[in-house]
Parts: sequence; C-alpha cells; structure tokens
Amino acid sequence: NVELGKKFKKSVNSKIPSDPIRWRQMRQNYEAIILADSDFSESHEIEHLLWQLHYRCIEEFRARLRSSSTTATAVQAQGGGEAYVRRESRNEIHSFFKSFLTEATGFYHDLILKIKSKHGLPLDHLSDGIDNEMKDEKTSTDKKKSFMSCHRCLIYLGDLARYTELYGEGELSNRNYAVASSYYTQAASMWPSSGNPHHQ
Repeated sequence: NVELGKKFKKSVNSKIPSDPIRWRQMRQNYEAIILADSDFSESHEIEHLLWQLHYRCIEEFRARLRSSSTTATAVQAQGGGEAYVRRESRNEIHSFFKSFLTEATGFYHDLILKIKSKHGLPLDHLSDGIDNEMKDEKTSTDKKKSFMSCHRCLIYLGDLARYTELYGEGELSNRNYAVASSYYTQAASMWPSSGNPHHQ
C-alpha cells in the first residue's frame, strides 16, 4: 500500500499534463491502483480520477474545435511587417480527437478484461442483473467491487462512443448513437438498481 500511496500522491499532485508521456504515466498509475487494491481505489475515487483524466482531454479537444480555423492569422512580426501563424485545421483536430477516443475506448475495454480476470469473472460477458449477487452475503466484497467497476467502465465506454459519434464526420442529423446506447443498456441491465447509466 505504500507504493500505491506514492503513485496516488504523485498523480493527484500533478495537473493534467500536456506532455503525452506524463499523461500516460498518470493513467498507468491510476490503472495500477485500481487493479491492485479495490479498497484504496474506492476510498480515493481512483476510477473517477481516471475518467477525469480522459474527460479533460475531451474538453480540450472540444475547445480546440470551437476555436479552430483553416485560415492563417496575421500577427505583428518582430521588427515590423506581418508574419502568418498557421492554426490547426478542423480536420486535423478531428483526426487527433478521433484517434484519442479510439485509443481511450480500447483502454477501457482492456481495463474491463483486467478487472474480470483479476476477480475471476467471466471474460466474455457479465451476467445480466447482478443485483441479486450484489445483495447476496456470500458474494465477496472484492467481487462486488469488481462488478461495480465494470459497470462504471461500461458507462465511460458509452460516453466515449457518444463523443465519437457527436464529433464524427457528416451531418449532425445523421448521427447514430446505437453503440453508445448499447453500452448504456449493458450497464443498466447489468445493475438495474444503480439508476440512470448515462454518465454525462
């Protein structure tokens, strides 16, 4: 637990880094904590912090899209005259955003598999309606926490799928949120008493 505490403090004391290497290290630290100690993870809301790490990147991409322009901006050059600063195009930002969402989706799929594997849950799917298992006193606390973790991961996957569709190519009227809906439905059927599965 000392090692987990160090990783946690290091990650929490850091702002969301713009350096992708540091960002990935923070994410690895959070993932390691989630997989190593469910009690510590729950008491320090590590899963929420992990999602916030992703969500802040999503917000950054959204802000970049709002301010993007395909034209260059004239600025006063040092020593007089004008210099042109090229801004990111919407297409470039969309491409980076799409890659980020795809990678994050893969990360959460892998995290679900790791949680299932660690706690002996079926790797192919989770049984519908875990409410009975959650209420059963014979079900171990760790197993219950792993169910909850998988449930939350499905919600995060739904959110990622929703952003992928919302910021995808084509007309807004042609958006299809079936993938996002399927994740939310899986989360709801897995644990019906948890309430509305939509995270955002």
